[in-house]
Amino acid sequence: MKKIIMVFAALVIVVAVVFYVFKNRSSEPALLQPTEKTSLSPEKIAEVFLKADYDGARLGGSHSLGEVASHMVSPEGEFEPGWDTAIIINDYSVSTPAIKNGAAKVVVRYNVLGSIAGAQELEKKNKTEKTEFHFKSVGSNWKLIAPVDLNPHISKVTAIKSLEDLIDPHDEERSEQMRQLISKVRKM
Repeated sequence: MKKIIMVFAALVIVVAVVFYVFKNRSSEPALLQPTEKTSLSPEKIAEVFLKADYDGARLGGSHSLGEVASHMVSPEGEFEPGWDTAIIINDYSVSTPAIKNGAAKVVVRYNVLGSIAGAQELEKKNKTEKTEFHFKSVGSNWKLIAPVDLNPHISKVTAIKSLEDLIDPHDEERSEQMRQLISKVRKM
């Protein structure tokens, strides 16, 4: 009987804790909330995001963005999908933010070398690509809200490393395709 009372008491405590957590939760998903108040500028958040992207953080979907995710607000609290196409870039630059009425815009310019689709097709492109990053003020923090449909923009080194990871010693044909693709990326 004593055991039943203890189990019942533990169950009541668990239900109370769950009720308290759900009653006091924020409307934003926990993974998107900053762990502490920050005062990073939109320009600095863009730079942190771009560096993580350049190094391949978004190749596994936004769940792999780590600390960067705390500066993002995704539509309906959802993370972005995994991408089939990655843009290979040489570098990027970030403009000074234009700030007005709790909103900010930063223009990012990418020096694009090409794109790789489905780890199968390489398309060479030598061009400059311009994208606007939009932010909103949330309390004393800035949150990245757009673009939401931007393919990963990765370095050549990251592209090669990602393709090398796809080499399968048990599938010689696929491995040879990856080695040929890696060779083409190196020549970009």
